[in-house]
Order: sequence, then C-alpha cells, then structure tokens
Amino acid sequence: AKPFIYSVNGGYSAYILPTGKIASKGNKKGRYMLQVNLKPYIGETLYSKYGYLILLIAMFVWVIAILILTKFSRCNRVAQCE
Repeated sequence: AKPFIYSVNGGYSAYILPTGKIASKGNKKGRYMLQVNLKPYIGETLYSKYGYLILLIAMFVWVIAILILTKFSRCNRVAQCE
C-alpha cells in the first residue's frame, strides 16, 4: 500500500498513511497548507506501462460477453437457433 493525499476545495484535505490512519488534516474553513514528507514512487505503474490497453481489453471482453449472452438468450426464446 502507498500513502494517499486527499485534497478538496470545499472540505478537509488530509494525508493518509497506508494503514488508513490520518497523519495530517487541514481545517475545513479558511486557507491552509499541509506539509508532508513523501518519497516519490520509483518505477513504472500499470498505467504508465500499458496506458489504456488494459481498459480497451476489458471493454472488448465485456462487449463479446454481452454478444454471447444475447445470442443465448435469443436462442432460448426461439425454437430453432441458427
């Protein structure tokens, strides 16, 4: 797990540890700045390595599954299937 920084305009911003504990949180009202020490991630993430390829494969599998399911559901309603 990695640390997480949650930042919003109209609410609380926080630095959340990998354990889920909130290490630092800002005020809800007024301007503030959270200062935390983070080590940058070294290496490639799945997105930087493959980009949208994973998404495209998932969409392709989803469309094929829908086509197969609609073919079988139509066959169940009709006496003969082609």
